[in-house]
Amino acid sequence: SRLSFCLRMKGAELKFHLRQEEIPRNYGTSRVTMIVKTNPGMEFMEIGKVASGGELSRFLLALESALREQLDLRTIVFDEVDSGVGQRLGAVVADKLREISQEIQTIVITHLPQIAQNADKHFVVRKEQFGSNTISSIEELHGCSKEREIEEMSGKIPD
Repeated sequence: SRLSFCLRMKGAELKFHLRQEEIPRNYGTSRVTMIVKTNPGMEFMEIGKVASGGELSRFLLALESALREQLDLRTIVFDEVDSGVGQRLGAVVADKLREISQEIQTIVITHLPQIAQNADKHFVVRKEQFGSNTISSIEELHGCSKEREIEEMSGKIPD
């Protein structure tokens, strides 16, 4: 598909398998399973059994992108969609997220500098321990503080 190609997964396919449950469950009587073929010539298998962390992240990004186009969403949240993705593919994911953010409010939680540097707004969450209590805080970064945080994320400045 065009989304898979954009995410450097040429030949990959994603399908949904719908199975009726004999006994009703708290989620209903149908079970939906995502099945994927990550490379041409492979058989379809459950996504959790065959996809690497990076492939899983990119499939989810492609799926959420497709749903966004179908569902008139106003905001979309990606929580560590870059999990398992290296530096090179991080740039591809960053480009796709930037494209999505041009059409819809996009909130991204990331640890990759190439994704963070594309943000219109950049927030950092910090956790500090005071005795047995942990306090979380959030701060919006601008200018030099944003640049420094991205350098820290890329390993250029020690934490």
